[in-house]
This record gives sequence, C-alpha cells and structure tokens, in this order.
Amino acid sequence: MVTAKDLAGTGQQKQLQINQKQNRLSDEDIKRMIRESEQFKAEDDRVRDAQKTRNELESLLFGTKSQLEGENKFPLSDVDKKKVDAAVSEGLQWMEANRTATKDEYEQKKKAFESIIHPIMAKLYGHDGSAQSA
Repeated sequence: MVTAKDLAGTGQQKQLQINQKQNRLSDEDIKRMIRESEQFKAEDDRVRDAQKTRNELESLLFGTKSQLEGENKFPLSDVDKKKVDAAVSEGLQWMEANRTATKDEYEQKKKAFESIIHPIMAKLYGHDGSAQSA
C-alpha cells in the first residue's frame, strides 16, 4: 500500500495498492509476442540484407562517380568515360526508382554495373593490376 498526501494545499490523502497481478502480461500475451517477434524476424532480416546490399551498390556507384570527377580522376578515354558515366547515372536513377528492391535485385544491378566497368578498369590498369603508362 502506497499513500500520498498533499502537504502544501488541501491536505488530501490517497492510497494506492500495488498488486503484482495488475498490469502484467498474461502467459498467453507473452507467447503471442514471442510468436510475433519470430514472425517479424525473417522480414527484418530480409530488409536488413537488402539495405546492406543497397548500401554496397550505392557506395560503388558514388565511389566510381567521384573517380570520374575528382582531382585524381581515372585517365579514361572519352568513350570509356561516357560509358562509365552513363552506367553510374543509370544505376543511381534505378536506385532512386527502386527503393524497395530486394537483395537479389540490388545484387543483379551491382553485377550489371561491374560488367561494364571491370573491362574498362582492366584496360586502364592492365591485367596485373598495375597502372599502364601512356
């Protein structure tokens, strides 16, 4: 039993009994909440995986874009620069239009982008990874 008394004003007093059975979840409520959390776990995992893959694609696109425009930009031919720039722009537009894409869709888009830039980068750096001199 808890008692509260207004000492500054009216002098009113109220009592409140705290009971362990009040405001407690029933066993059924607890089981239901556990079932729901397990049900939503799969969805949460799916969304987390898709977001992680989206971030990887976005990072690849913006990283490539900065290498095209930055101070230490890739020494690409005009044709290759246009191809890469078009692929970056198309990828960013696709991401903007497909914010709720699945992990697989993001992975497919990443592979498609890589299939465009990898041959250009291989030509730029040679097959052994060292930069070729002109």
